[in-house]
Amino acid sequence: MMNRIVAPAPAALALSAALSAALPAAAHVVVDPTQAPAGSYTRIAFGVGHGCRGSATNRIEVGIPEGVLIAKPTPKRGWRIHLTKAKLATPTVQHGHTQAERVSKITWSGGPLDDEYYDQFVMLVKMPDVPSRILFPVTQTCEHGRSEWRLPGGPRSEDPAVGPAPAVQVTPTGAAGGH
Repeated sequence: MMNRIVAPAPAALALSAALSAALPAAAHVVVDPTQAPAGSYTRIAFGVGHGCRGSATNRIEVGIPEGVLIAKPTPKRGWRIHLTKAKLATPTVQHGHTQAERVSKITWSGGPLDDEYYDQFVMLVKMPDVPSRILFPVTQTCEHGRSEWRLPGGPRSEDPAVGPAPAVQVTPTGAAGGH
């Protein structure tokens, strides 16, 4: 018996090429890990796979969801860090100290991170105490242009510079993790 190789039709090739080009666009900024136990201190990394239409990234802003009370960025050589803070409606006690505000956004600026390279922007966060899916909206600013990763999930918007926000599934306590 002889195996036959069937060449795809030109329309199928065009569709395949279009889908291949679209797939990487759906995940420019990703988070690792994608799940963590409720109440745990978790190291999360936001991976940036490329710049904006070929230009280098020079700023990454990560919005910190309201349920996250502690967020501490990792310094990066060549980048400055700015913490934006918000007052808590009700102060809380963390590690024996009253906490009246929380970090609401972490911004790394400087670099630049050339379009050809991948890098991670890392932080330590205390996950919310209640299981849920939390979104970390990211704005990536480049030498020419910017992209926003802020949608709740699924496909990208009609605007090619707006995509899904990196998300972490907060799981019930009992899974690995902790302080």
